[in-house]
Amino acid sequence: MTFEYSIEPGRSHPLGAVPEADGVNFSVFSQHATAVELLLFEKDEDRLPQQTIQLDPKIHKTFHFWHVYLKGLKPGAGYAYRVDGFRFDEGSILSRGENGVPMLYPSALWSIELSEALADTKIIAEAWDAAGLYQVGNFPGYRWAEWNGRYRDDIRRFVRGDPGLIGAVAARIAGSADLYQSSGHLPIDSINFITCHDGFTLNDLVSYNSKHNEANGEGNRDGNNENFSWNSGIEGETTNREIEELRQRQIENFITILLLSQGVPMLLAGDEIRRTQQGNNNAYCQDNEIGWFDWHLLEKNHHLFRFFQQTIAFRQRTLLQCRTE
Repeated sequence: MTFEYSIEPGRSHPLGAVPEADGVNFSVFSQHATAVELLLFEKDEDRLPQQTIQLDPKIHKTFHFWHVYLKGLKPGAGYAYRVDGFRFDEGSILSRGENGVPMLYPSALWSIELSEALADTKIIAEAWDAAGLYQVGNFPGYRWAEWNGRYRDDIRRFVRGDPGLIGAVAARIAGSADLYQSSGHLPIDSINFITCHDGFTLNDLVSYNSKHNEANGEGNRDGNNENFSWNSGIEGETTNREIEELRQRQIENFITILLLSQGVPMLLAGDEIRRTQQGNNNAYCQDNEIGWFDWHLLEKNHHLFRFFQQTIAFRQRTLLQCRTE
C-alpha cells in the first residue's frame, strides 16, 4: 500500500490527527524538540513506518507546535512522531524502583546513558520529582546535564536582598563546583536559569510577592509557594515610575549574573520584553492572554530587548577570547 498525498504547512490547532474533507491535519506540541518526523504505518502492528515525513521548522512549526497537512491522505493510516532533543521533566522519577525507593543504579537512566542511538544527543534532566526526590548535583550517570535548581533559588534570593548568600552565589557564578566537582562533572553540566516555563516570568518575579493563580480555578492552592520573589514595593502592575525603574534594574541584574556565570545559561522566551502572566505561576491551563505572547511588548520594552542582545553578545565575545588565549 502506498499513501498518496501532497504536503502542505498545516495548522497548529487542533492537536492530534484531524481528518478533513480532502486530507488530514497533524499537530503535536513539543517545547524542546529540535526536529520532528511524522511516521505513517499501514497496519498497527507494523514495526517500521512505510513513509517518513521530515517536518521543516521554517514551514511546519508555530511557537512550540509542529504541524503538517497531508492533502489527499485518507483516514485510517497509523501514525507516530519521532522527536529529537530530550529534556526529562521531573527526571528523578526514573531513578525510583517499583517500590518507589530511589535506586543506586537505576536501569532506565543507565540505559539512556549508554544508548548508542542517543550517543550524540544532549540529555538534560530536571533532577527532582513531584514526590520530593531532589538530585541536583548527584543525578545518576555522567552524560546528563541538569537543570540547576540551586542556581535559580540562590540567585533569586540574592537579588531579592536576602542576607548570608555571598558564598553560595560565588559558587553558583563559578560553575557550582560544590555540587558537581566531586562527581567528576564540569560547569557545562549545569543548566543555569532564573525562570522557565514553570513558575513566574522574570517580569512577575520582580512584580509580585506571592502567586496569583485564582484564574486556574483551584482557589490559588496550585503552583509553587516558594518563589523567592519581590514586588519592588507594589504588588502587581503599576504606573509608579520609580517602581518600574527598579524592576527594570532588577531584571537587568538577573540577566547579567546569569550570562556571566560559568555553565550553560537558559532563558525563558518573553523575559526579554517583560512578558507577564499577571502573577500566575502555574499558567499551563490558560489558553488566553495570561499564557499568550504579546508581541506589542517588543516595541514597548525595546530598551530591555537591546540589553539582552548586548549582554548575550558580550558573553559570546568573552567565550571566544578565552578559547583563543
